[in-house]
Amino acid sequence: MPLFTRLLFNTTSILLSFQVSTFLIPWLLIIWLTYNESPEIVGQFGYILAVVSPLCMLLASPSRNFLLSCEHYSDKQSLDMRKVLAIAGVFIAFAIGLVLDALVLISAIYLAKITELFFDLKIATLLKQNNKTALFKLSILKWLCIFLVLLCSLFISNITLLLLLLAALFILVTLGFTLFQTIQFNGLQGMLLNVLPLSSSALVFSLYFNIPRYVLGQADQKAILGVFTISSFILMGALVFVNTLMQSRLHALSRDLVSRHMDKFIKSAVSAFLFVAAVYALLQFFRLDFFSIPFWQVHNNLNTENPQFNRIYQLVLLMSWGPLLFSFANYFLIVQQKYKSLLVLSSFNALISLVLCSYAFDYAGFEGLMWVVNLSGLVQFFVVIMLCWHKRETA
Repeated sequence: MPLFTRLLFNTTSILLSFQVSTFLIPWLLIIWLTYNESPEIVGQFGYILAVVSPLCMLLASPSRNFLLSCEHYSDKQSLDMRKVLAIAGVFIAFAIGLVLDALVLISAIYLAKITELFFDLKIATLLKQNNKTALFKLSILKWLCIFLVLLCSLFISNITLLLLLLAALFILVTLGFTLFQTIQFNGLQGMLLNVLPLSSSALVFSLYFNIPRYVLGQADQKAILGVFTISSFILMGALVFVNTLMQSRLHALSRDLVSRHMDKFIKSAVSAFLFVAAVYALLQFFRLDFFSIPFWQVHNNLNTENPQFNRIYQLVLLMSWGPLLFSFANYFLIVQQKYKSLLVLSSFNALISLVLCSYAFDYAGFEGLMWVVNLSGLVQFFVVIMLCWHKRETA
């Protein structure tokens, strides 16, 4: 019992619970679509998610990583900034909905996602306070919101209404009566200039991760896009583990770096890298029949509609090391609070990758596309390691 309690109230375990719930919501929507729509519609929905998600990552400022790596602003200032940007995002989502001819659905997806990201504010505060009990209770409340919407889905067949209900529940849990507090605009402009580089980097990572979706969508390969979207949820699960580990260590890594305890910093960094390697190795087991067969059964055996669909699934898992390294490496620039360097490096990498991926898909198909994505992740990893090594030498 004591061991179970320690595992249950472990910070990493609780953060993992939050991360799992985050990617579970769109996955459940995709599963529903596989039973009710064609692979092309699944791909189209995946394309919409790839458009809305980066927007929400940008508007979720200050981000959780920013709040954990510095203590410049109060909880009230952070909340006011989030409110202002969330309201501004409603108009942007409205415009995107008009362009993509999916106004209601895109607006509902945006509201569900942006309100979910309000959990970051409470999570960061409780992590700094090391209040594991309150953090655990907050995680339970989020899962109750999801479970309640799942129950409602038995009686409501409209995805838009379910998303709006989820958004309302998230607001109730994360904001409560603070939703109606007056926003203090004084100082928000200066704050925005400080927090935007890191949030922009989160947007760039979201764009980087979605590059295959953009390329496939523009090439009108919606069926392949649908299969890629489903397959990439396993990679998203792996990224959840990596991000959870790094976020749980972010405050300690930052403290070790500031206090120049470089031996402790390097030891922690190496152990984290070994964890990432273990996650990649675990992903390869998911390529075997004992997992892949039930996985596709859950998705209505969509992979049987075309012989190349299984090949796409295998490639997504086999060539997952690039996104894992990309995500892992970025935290070491966050620890150093080099937000602008992270933004410039990630933006340049993502832009070049997008161009090369388009050419690679034209000349080498899906496999060429995946090679470019992975090599760009490897480049990001080595550049960040070089920057960190330079930091160690100067220290």
